[in-house]
Amino acid sequence: MKSPMKIILAGSLLALSAAAPLTALAAPPKAHTTQRHEDATTGAITSITAQEVKLASGDTFKLKPGVSAANFKAGDKVKVQWTMKDGAKQADKISAVKN
Repeated sequence: MKSPMKIILAGSLLALSAAAPLTALAAPPKAHTTQRHEDATTGAITSITAQEVKLASGDTFKLKPGVSAANFKAGDKVKVQWTMKDGAKQADKISAVKN
């Protein structure tokens, strides 16, 4: 005959091993958020289109909707305020820099 202590111990271990995987279901997963990094870069424009600006440093910035680069041309020195989104630098604002 088994002792009551062994029966209680075996029952407790069985209950804990069955309940352990359920702890993963206790908390809902966190919503996926995109990490953003904000910064500014200053440099001379080497090429410019309606969609992106490239600086002499080699940095390329995609223009966000509403950001216009129409007032700038290659050779202009600018400050680009940008955020990193989905692995790409997106220009939030472009302003002229005085020499």
